[in-house]
Amino acid sequence: AVSASVVVPTLAQTIITTTPLDLKSVKIKIVQSSQADEKAVNLKNGLLSMGFQDIVSEISEVSTPEKSSVIFSQSIPADLRNNMIIEIKKILPNISILENPDLDFTINIIIGKS
Repeated sequence: AVSASVVVPTLAQTIITTTPLDLKSVKIKIVQSSQADEKAVNLKNGLLSMGFQDIVSEISEVSTPEKSSVIFSQSIPADLRNNMIIEIKKILPNISILENPDLDFTINIIIGKS
């Protein structure tokens, strides 16, 4: 009976700590035109509040696409994607959702003109 009571807290501990570790391993890149500053800041703050830590913003050297898009790697779990999409659509309501099998635990968010 003693060993069973020791196992239960260990399992609970594992479940609690799994999510933050997963979020730390996810890399997010926000690509924007120079005019999209406010959207990028709001997006980054929203994702930080979700627990993501590795978020980089960069200014695009090429012309900005018409439509914003988010590109998920296949390694990002569906429930995490869905939560992110809800957060992203608060700032970029018309965003396209794409997937790239070559990305590894990476999410690219491209802020377009609309």
